[in-house]
Amino acid sequence: MSFSWLRLLLILLPTVSLAASSTTHGALPQDAYVWQRQWTPAVASALGQSADLVRDWRVLAAEVDGAGRLRATEVDWAALSATQRPVIPVIRIDGQLAHWGEAQLLADIRDLLRRWRQSAVPVAGIEIDHDCATARLPEYARFLTELRAELGGTPLSITALPTWLGSRALDRVLAATDEVVLQVHAVQDPHAGLFDAATASRWIEALGRRTSKPFRVALPAYGTRVSWTAEGRIGAVESERPLLIDASASVELMASPSEVASLLRSL
Repeated sequence: MSFSWLRLLLILLPTVSLAASSTTHGALPQDAYVWQRQWTPAVASALGQSADLVRDWRVLAAEVDGAGRLRATEVDWAALSATQRPVIPVIRIDGQLAHWGEAQLLADIRDLLRRWRQSAVPVAGIEIDHDCATARLPEYARFLTELRAELGGTPLSITALPTWLGSRALDRVLAATDEVVLQVHAVQDPHAGLFDAATASRWIEALGRRTSKPFRVALPAYGTRVSWTAEGRIGAVESERPLLIDASASVELMASPSEVASLLRSL
């Protein structure tokens, strides 16, 4: 089982803080995640076909391994450059990674950003994707504060989870960043599905009450297969490539375009 690149895109839209008094009109600009570890000709083709639909690409640039070191992802620089769109490299830090060498990771991020700036693509910022537990938000906020100082004038964005909305420490996280992308898909028990528009709307409103900064919302445009063990635990998640697991113990989760569209209309 495999999924096309377009179904792996996450659409992003800027939302005016619901605590603000201003109003936006017209179509909201969209970014898109390119969450690829395998850059095939089909990926390059999809980039070209979609370039007029997006403002920026947010590209998986590197992942932090179990030892806390940054491992870069090979990307197709020519394909990105040909779209003539700004790019935001995204660094994924596993939410289960409790500790890492902060000084070394900061150095690795500086080196990664230097390499991206030497490429032919315009770098519009950098993003950290770290789905840490709510209890670890104070530590995460401290790391982001140090990273932002290291980046100078380079904008820093992060992904945020709805489970963080009830934490006082979220204010420190928000203060340490230039932009937040609220993830409203694949954040609940997989039995509940991939996305629910009504629930997502409540989370968006809750974040709007917490911050006066504009923020973005990550919406799904992909499918995935989730498999469970005999004990009822998640055994595997397949998206970009098949894992050749027993199909009888799995279910395919899809985001309904009409449901996503209903949330867009309400925003």
